Amino acid sequence: MLRRKVSPPTGPQLRTSNGITLSISDRYLERGLHLYQQKKFAEALADLDEAIRNAPIFAELYVTRAAILYELERDDEATEDAEYALRLDPRQWIGHYVLGMIAIRRENFPQAVEYFSQAQRYAPTRPEIFFSRAIAFHQQDEMTLAYYDMDSALQVMKSDDKRRKDATKFVTQVKPAKKKK
Repeated sequence: MLRRKVSPPTGPQLRTSNGITLSISDRYLERGLHLYQQKKFAEALADLDEAIRNAPIFAELYVTRAAILYELERDDEATEDAEYALRLDPRQWIGHYVLGMIAIRRENFPQAVEYFSQAQRYAPTRPEIFFSRAIAFHQQDEMTLAYYDMDSALQVMKSDDKRRKDATKFVTQVKPAKKKK
């Protein structure tokens, strides 16, 4: 299951969290997440490969690698990692979320809604789940459900969230019709 297209990374520096020395896999994960945030996906992937090599039983490592693989548009590998992570720990909401994003990319919107709904069970206040599920509902012409999910996304989004402008525009344009009495 290891995937490497770049040279192996040198080991990360010794780090601590709350005074406890992090394991080697935690250090690779930490650095991989930092590289992911910088959109250095190939390097982040190499670090996650190393983290998994050092601790192959932690679901968090596989969902993180699945997210990186998704960004690299390697959907089959991302699916494999997300599904494996969910077998290890079904509560890994990111695994469900990544599978939902892959379903959107493949235009399987009903499946995307199912995955996002599972993710929301474990992370009920994550705006990206509401936002993405609203898009999936919208693609199925489920405008009322799309509206309520996007409105929920706005309620839990931070004020500086980059998606806020799009979400506000969506809610303004898709407002459901009022029911007649």
